[in-house]
Amino acid sequence: MRSSLIIILILFTIQSCSKLKNDEQLELKIKEVVLSGKDELILKDLTNFEWDNLLILTPYSSIATFEEKLKINLTKVQDVGIESRDDITQLIFVLDKKPVRTITYPRYPGDFVEREIKLIPKDKAVFKIIVTQQVNSNGDKWIKLERK
Repeated sequence: MRSSLIIILILFTIQSCSKLKNDEQLELKIKEVVLSGKDELILKDLTNFEWDNLLILTPYSSIATFEEKLKINLTKVQDVGIESRDDITQLIFVLDKKPVRTITYPRYPGDFVEREIKLIPKDKAVFKIIVTQQVNSNGDKWIKLERK
């Protein structure tokens, strides 16, 4: 009985370690650029790790659907609840069809308005920073990030 409990604890520890945590430093870098007054966000300029594609999951995205469509395993990034949240966008940095970093990015500042969910090559992960006339609940102008 005791050895079974130890095995269960070990398996739980291994599984929880395999989940990707939110990269808060990269999230802060993105926010800084978005709020800086610049007119574009170039993600490859902000990263210091290897990746070849970006996947942007918008609010209410079905992870299972995109795993099947894109032939990519997203179990490492499933626990943020993107399927039922409208306050975030999930950025997943991918290398060889495997997630290597993730950001649970709030929709303000900088709402990623990607319409089609697909793998975006690293060199094409460039976004126009568009300050709109709309305001958020704090009275700040709404900012959209639209892929160039």
